[in-house]
Amino acid sequence: MKNSRTLQAEFARLAALEKPEPHHLQHLSPEEQEQFKQMLRLRLTRALGPKYQTEMARYKAILEPETQTEAPTEEETQTETLPDPIPQTQQFEHLLALDKIERHHVNQLPAEKKKEFMALLNNKLDTATGTERDAFVEKISAFVEQDRLWEVNHAKITQAIQEHVNMYGAMPSKSRVTKETGLSRPTVHKHMETMKASPLMNEQNELFALMSHQVLGKILQSALRGDMGAAKLYLNTVSKQNTGAASDVVINNQNNIQINNTVLNQQTIQQLKPEQLQQIEDIIKSSMAEKKQ
Repeated sequence: MKNSRTLQAEFARLAALEKPEPHHLQHLSPEEQEQFKQMLRLRLTRALGPKYQTEMARYKAILEPETQTEAPTEEETQTETLPDPIPQTQQFEHLLALDKIERHHVNQLPAEKKKEFMALLNNKLDTATGTERDAFVEKISAFVEQDRLWEVNHAKITQAIQEHVNMYGAMPSKSRVTKETGLSRPTVHKHMETMKASPLMNEQNELFALMSHQVLGKILQSALRGDMGAAKLYLNTVSKQNTGAASDVVINNQNNIQINNTVLNQQTIQQLKPEQLQQIEDIIKSSMAEKKQ
């Protein structure tokens, strides 16, 4: 072979043969034969799943020439196995080197390796930080559930805020939140900007609203046992929910509650009989049920 262009053309011709054999390479020098083998090995590293097995079977005579001159025995034929597939790490590295990993890339993997590769992606997503994480999210966007990603980001941001407030008694800056969460500043800013309009945030608010009735019921129980602080909190809350009754309820600084012309205090409530307290509780619960409807 006189030049590299001619040599590469010959390599391409040999690689295109249905099943290249060692005698096809006899016109090449030992150095050229080794170069051709290196080209085949590189070609195999780019093959995935079943395609690797097919390609390896085609080039086996070149890459793993037979050392036996006699035909294999029946026992040898039964125990012969296909060569080991390309190492898992090389397959995974090939996929991770892509600009964007699509589902059809991963679907070429066997089921077990597909599962292992998805676990690898999840681990990288969990450990990546800052703009590196943003780039990785974009690379694997075909596999990222946006709602799940929002929930993960929201949990990280709220936890960072809570821990900062508990420690310093003040709200953290966005820079501090960025540092504590490992998220990039654009991600934190975007999350804060879109939080109010997020359907997931609205779902969480609905859950909190649902639990507010349970909390109000606990406050009512304490009020009926004579806790005037709980009574004030309960009546304030109810009066805000029902503006028509707000003017009828007066809570003063002497721990007294006045409803129309009737004044209640802790001593008065303690003198009521259990069935009378139950009647009051039933009336209030009935009123709450009507408001829910």
